[in-house]
Amino acid sequence: MTETYRRRLSFSERLYLASLRRDGQGIVVQYLLEGEGRLEKNVLEDAIRTASRANPGSRLILKGHLGRSYWEAKGAVPPVRTIQWDRNAPLPIECQRYLDPRQGPTVEILWTDEPNTRIVFRALHSVMDGGGLFLFIEDIFRALRKEPLKGAASELNDSEFLEKVVGERYRKPLAFDFPPLFAEMPSGGPDVHEARYQRTLAQKPQAVAAKIAVGITNALGQGRTLRFMIPTDVRNYKRDVRSTGNLSYPLFLDVRPGETVEEVQKMMFKSLVGKDMLFMDPAEKKGLWIPMIILRRLVDLLYFYQRYFRKGFCSVFISHASLPGGEVLSCPGFRHRSLGYLPARFKMAALAISSINVGFNHDLVVFGNQNFLSEAQLAQVVSLVSKTLDEIPA
Repeated sequence: MTETYRRRLSFSERLYLASLRRDGQGIVVQYLLEGEGRLEKNVLEDAIRTASRANPGSRLILKGHLGRSYWEAKGAVPPVRTIQWDRNAPLPIECQRYLDPRQGPTVEILWTDEPNTRIVFRALHSVMDGGGLFLFIEDIFRALRKEPLKGAASELNDSEFLEKVVGERYRKPLAFDFPPLFAEMPSGGPDVHEARYQRTLAQKPQAVAAKIAVGITNALGQGRTLRFMIPTDVRNYKRDVRSTGNLSYPLFLDVRPGETVEEVQKMMFKSLVGKDMLFMDPAEKKGLWIPMIILRRLVDLLYFYQRYFRKGFCSVFISHASLPGGEVLSCPGFRHRSLGYLPARFKMAALAISSINVGFNHDLVVFGNQNFLSEAQLAQVVSLVSKTLDEIPA
């Protein structure tokens, strides 16, 4: 590692940057941590300052241009902002501010001044994926407990990581020929993830992604084959690399009506063993030289195409993460109760489901763009998924 942490900007990260808008819209990873007890703001700030030294990916700002762009750890320590937030309402739009990749911060923490503290961790997806943000959060709580930090300081970006694991190989261009889950689409509505539902389950379910895929295909697929996109953390393929970067690759599952959870589990296992998700985007090299203004236009055109033709590269997006137990997110005076995903405001055509296990606590969030899904349709999916996880055996 160089004296100052640097990481080359990859093509996938450029695409994430192309989604950003000055009003706060964009692909941002957001997690809500709730617990019992009060965590003082100044104590939290001290722990974040300590953790950020061991995790330089939390302090990145963008340097350079086009194919010579790179992240450098010269930004400030992630700030802690105090917010006012009604517990019975979604996270206010005004709290989801623009994270400037050039000026920073690219990671921030929101804190509520309440007897039982709520904390929101926000990071540009171009800087961190969910797995990377989890590593940083875990070190924050190690600092709060006065334990040694593990740190994550690898400078490999996603394409460089892939080359070290499987060599240079490219996937075929994605086919945008999969229909949305629901044939009827609402008209109008804001281009944000406003309609969403959340349910917390007390018991940790098994085979989450496979159960959801089978349940949705059989109950709502109307006899069609549905494609599920499952972002997969690939850090386990090279465990000597600790990185907060974007080390998640999409695993695509085509699920046919009548397939069982066991069959889908076998498909997933075969893909994981074969490293089927470890392919570079066909535009990985040349795409680095596409001006950002053109990439932004391409992202908007893609969104328009999916809405107008009602087809996309997947029908449903499923994200699932698991942490070993609530103690990793607890410290003196504060005890973890739940950790859930907060949908950011960005254009996305597919229905999306986020599932997070922390010990035996399970947080499930179903969300979608109001231009593609009505609140009634989302409520239908929430009911189905909840029932599926409770009833379908693994």
